[in-house]
Amino acid sequence: MQNSSNPPARYFHRPIDTILNTPLAVRVGGSFTYPPPVLPIPTKDITRLVLIAGGVGINPLISILSHLIQLHPSQRPEEIHFLYGTKTTESEPDPQTILFLPRLMDLVSAAAEPLDVTLSLFLTGPTGYEGGEKIEHGKLPNWTWARRMGKGDLMAALDGWRGSTTKGAGEGREGTVCYVCGPQKMTDEVVEFLGEQEGMEKGRVLCEKWW
Repeated sequence: MQNSSNPPARYFHRPIDTILNTPLAVRVGGSFTYPPPVLPIPTKDITRLVLIAGGVGINPLISILSHLIQLHPSQRPEEIHFLYGTKTTESEPDPQTILFLPRLMDLVSAAAEPLDVTLSLFLTGPTGYEGGEKIEHGKLPNWTWARRMGKGDLMAALDGWRGSTTKGAGEGREGTVCYVCGPQKMTDEVVEFLGEQEGMEKGRVLCEKWW
């Protein structure tokens, strides 16, 4: 952690006696915000936003989504696709026990036209469903799966997720921006994969690293 590129991670992994009773300067803001401070395209040209969360990585992404839903439709992307992967210890998952899921579902249901918002939930752990099976549960999002998020799911989000957009599959990636936040291995793999896809570039795949 001491070699981390993340300043807070480096600070909190110092010896305790060098931290206790010392002044701490906090700066408001950062690079993992919407609109992004630096991007290869103007913010007004973002037509599709893909938010990818793993576990506690949902924290900054639900804040971004909350902000966007409050904006006038003309000030936000035409599409927002939220992919959330997390663990559960329950055989019958309850939204109340999954971090931020009730709030996330409320935000998605509150989105008004012309905004196109989708939510896909990927649960690992003892869900009571076979691996990879779609979970049919009235209290969970319509697209909930008993498996890890896969490359096919990421590709579908890049192209408008399950054909729900006005653009054809494979079109519009020049206006697609992705935000990724999750465990280190997941974040690194997803960022690399998305940045290598046709029509994408690494500058439009943003991530937050707290380690």
